[in-house]
Amino acid sequence: MTKSQILQVEINNAFEKIKLLSDKEKLKVHDIFLDIYKKYVNLTKEDFISDFYFETYKKSKIISRPHFERELKSLLENSDDDTNINNNFFQIKASILMMSPEKFTK
Repeated sequence: MTKSQILQVEINNAFEKIKLLSDKEKLKVHDIFLDIYKKYVNLTKEDFISDFYFETYKKSKIISRPHFERELKSLLENSDDDTNINNNFFQIKASILMMSPEKFTK
């Protein structure tokens, strides 16, 4: 299995795990998200089907980085009124799905 295929499996598993967690389990979600994010940013050119897709991935990584970092930071904040986290971590799950290499890779 390639790194991108492993990442895709882990993204699918992370999505399902997060669906089962309560809104109070932000640290678990943070750790899941961070693990996926680290693997996402470390994909290499060899993981992509063409130079075009690799370049698209690199641009996407740059554009999404501030957003992902804000989400990670919000998961560490202790707030009872957390407007950044919707019911059952909807935005976090959407962000994890955005890291899916499936459409770009071998």
